[in-house]
Amino acid sequence: MAKPTPQNILLPSAVLLAICLLISAALGFTNEITKKRIAEIDRQNNIAAMAEIFTEKNTEFKDKTLTYQSADYAYTEVSESGKLLGYVFTSSNTGYGGAVSAMTGINADGTVRSVKITAVDNETPGLGQSAKGNTAFLKQFEGKSKQISTEKNAEIDALTGATITTKAVINDVNTALKLFEQVKGGQK
Repeated sequence: MAKPTPQNILLPSAVLLAICLLISAALGFTNEITKKRIAEIDRQNNIAAMAEIFTEKNTEFKDKTLTYQSADYAYTEVSESGKLLGYVFTSSNTGYGGAVSAMTGINADGTVRSVKITAVDNETPGLGQSAKGNTAFLKQFEGKSKQISTEKNAEIDALTGATITTKAVINDVNTALKLFEQVKGGQK
């Protein structure tokens, strides 16, 4: 075996460094040129999800922000032909396997109109992940206007085998109700 020389060590290292820099630059460039398109697709998906909550024909969505407990929250004011219908708040709380995010539509009178789970991917398949399409579970939130207890045997029936995911969804709705109170309090 030949004795390593500085050239035998430096040349392959320089080639690897050049390849890494080139790939990093290509990834950065790709990210930069697709960033706006990805944001637009996310916005269109959010509007489609909000349109499932507020189904009126001439619905208008206006993005707003709110500072609550030293944190900034984005929410959407929903109106139809200039008449306020309500708000959509997106919140996220920790479930069993990670973040559980939900859009909560709240009518102008402060009652929950509908809840749509937007992210539950890290929850247990067949248990926590079933919350996303479980209409009976999500319908339990409709009409609620006060904070919901996360205790067992409370007003929301938990998903079988997914009590932590259930609590995360309840906390998402409770967050939305708190934010609604802040929005309404600021309009007086």
